[in-house]
Amino acid sequence: MKKVSLFLTLLIAATLSFAQTTTVVAVDPAGAGGFESAGTIAGNGWTVVGPTGNNAWNVGSVPGVFAGSNCAYISNTSGTTYNYARASLSRTYFYRDIAIPATATAINLSFYYKGAGENSTPPDNWDQLIVFHAPTSFTPVNTAPVGTASTLAGATTIFASSEQSTVAWTQVTATIPVAA
Repeated sequence: MKKVSLFLTLLIAATLSFAQTTTVVAVDPAGAGGFESAGTIAGNGWTVVGPTGNNAWNVGSVPGVFAGSNCAYISNTSGTTYNYARASLSRTYFYRDIAIPATATAINLSFYYKGAGENSTPPDNWDQLIVFHAPTSFTPVNTAPVGTASTLAGATTIFASSEQSTVAWTQVTATIPVAA
């Protein structure tokens, strides 16, 4: 069984499954990997990289949820509001290692997000949602990517969007290469 790290930026509710003779759900929004188990990102099995005060990840229902009772969201008020300090440069991630069955023939990722960031267009993609896939030997740092880039050395970009004025939940579905 090989392991990979999956890390996400911005507000999400995610499901990760593997195609084999049966579907195995590895990140269940209502259980392991969702945001229903505890009131913190870490309490739900994720690791946070980034600020702990201003523009930090939180768990709760403040922005409204797609399903369940909680979601992950950025807040500049310790989780009491769904907002961030636009004048403060910050990069923040949360990630977790996920065991992929050796018999998996496909890795399917599906998640919902909405964003309340500054809507921008290239080359001024200030606020981005970026989803990466990487081996467990990779640990993200909050100093990259730099500027408007959406790639990280050592990781594969699965999804990137600078359209962050989405007031409704938007579904993203992606297939991650098994060999990655």
